[in-house]
Amino acid sequence: MKSAYRFNKGKSLFLVQSFLQIFLYLLPIFYIYDKSNAESILEFIIVFYIVYKILKKTPPFFERSIHVPVLIFMLLVVFASIINIGLFQTWKEGKIFYYGIGLFIVLVDLIRENRKILNRLCLVLLLLSLFLGVDVLWQQFQGVDLFSQAPIDNRATALFSHPNYLALFLVGVIPIQAYFIITRETWVRVSNIVLFVLTIIAVGLSKCRSAWIALVFFLVALSFRKRKDAAIILVLFCLCAAVFISLYHTEAYERLTHFMSDEELRVNHWSQSLKLIQANPILGQGLDTFKSLYPQYNFTSEIVSGPHNFFLEVWQIAGLFALIGYLFLLYKMVSFGLAAQRGNTMVFSLLMSFFMVFIATVINIPFFSRYVSFSFWFYFGLMMGARESYFVEGHKKVA
Repeated sequence: MKSAYRFNKGKSLFLVQSFLQIFLYLLPIFYIYDKSNAESILEFIIVFYIVYKILKKTPPFFERSIHVPVLIFMLLVVFASIINIGLFQTWKEGKIFYYGIGLFIVLVDLIRENRKILNRLCLVLLLLSLFLGVDVLWQQFQGVDLFSQAPIDNRATALFSHPNYLALFLVGVIPIQAYFIITRETWVRVSNIVLFVLTIIAVGLSKCRSAWIALVFFLVALSFRKRKDAAIILVLFCLCAAVFISLYHTEAYERLTHFMSDEELRVNHWSQSLKLIQANPILGQGLDTFKSLYPQYNFTSEIVSGPHNFFLEVWQIAGLFALIGYLFLLYKMVSFGLAAQRGNTMVFSLLMSFFMVFIATVINIPFFSRYVSFSFWFYFGLMMGARESYFVEGHKKVA
């Protein structure tokens, strides 16, 4: 009976672990196709992870220097929001934020145990970038302006009909493509060169200026890497940029010339947002309150979804202490990433993915939205998981 129990327990552990990994691989796909089902997938991941840990009889991996800043930031947001809008609304409006932190914890733990999970997730992201890149070119061929129109057939990927959402996903994958170009055998390099070119063109066609800035940041950072084979990435980008400018120089010029006027409007939103912050600078006003409160404090009928600034958004929602917690969290993330990326191409690539997602969204999309919450905690989890896996194996190169 005892041996039979052990067999059944081992089989149950295997099944739970298998389902957990399958849901992880499905998650990025569902974020493209169906946001509501993506949240359900996140719930399944967290539940299966808890069951997996119970069956394995091991506690979740907890690194104080990593997890404590994350949990402190979350608790500061939750505490301030409960005071302002109550427990039920705090859970309802911040659910995707909590799920994102749960995803971060799961990714760090599982990748630390098994780096194959990281490689498979990267493969999923590469395949999705191929699909989206081809889709963008097809829409362009059909005469669709991504910046002003939705997909012409209202396909399920309408989630990415907004250029900022499209660019948010694509810029995060570009450093992963670069990693495989630099570190893998010939056929993998060639396929990822094609993906890299396709993705660069797609980001250009999205006309998302913050994504363009993120690309430049990545290339500058890459140029400081002492790797001769990184030069191919710089050459590819220059060729793509030259082709894009020659074909779409009028559209690119218009987007750049409108930059100053658009930024003036954004700066005006920032200054107006300070009026909301001044009403309760210590504890903020709660999750998802900006849209309803903005007209009251600024005497306007204009509908504004958020301050278009992560830092002002956190301050308005959860107050000064949460903002300090958020800044400290960013500091820890950057310091960990910079320390671990030395001599480690994979960690460097994931650190660049995180930076590029941050740059592409910090003044564009609300931090607590489902799109940014997923990408922020997803890439943070990938990076920290790779870092922990690297240290577990005795400072061997991930690449």
